[in-house]
Amino acid sequence: MMDMDEVEAAKLSPQAHKRVHKATQRWRSYLLGLWMLCPKAACRRAHDCAADPDFCVDRFAGLISWSLRDAVDTLCEAKRIGRIYEEARAMDKSQKCEGA
Repeated sequence: MMDMDEVEAAKLSPQAHKRVHKATQRWRSYLLGLWMLCPKAACRRAHDCAADPDFCVDRFAGLISWSLRDAVDTLCEAKRIGRIYEEARAMDKSQKCEGA
């Protein structure tokens, strides 16, 4: 059975999916401060991703501590499902406990 987010996502066009993905990756890049590691001068000047956020997330996220990446992933998921960070974190912890 699909939840409401999957139903809403199924209604999006392929272009809309790309825009949502790019916006999420840009926000993730900003939260992780990946613009500081980016070789593109435009990103460093803007203090934000000014180019392709997938490039920096894929290339530099491994240099960021796991705990920070996990927190940012939880925050992005919370935003995606319309929850606050604390709710998403509690849901994430309960899912990890069920899996253990």
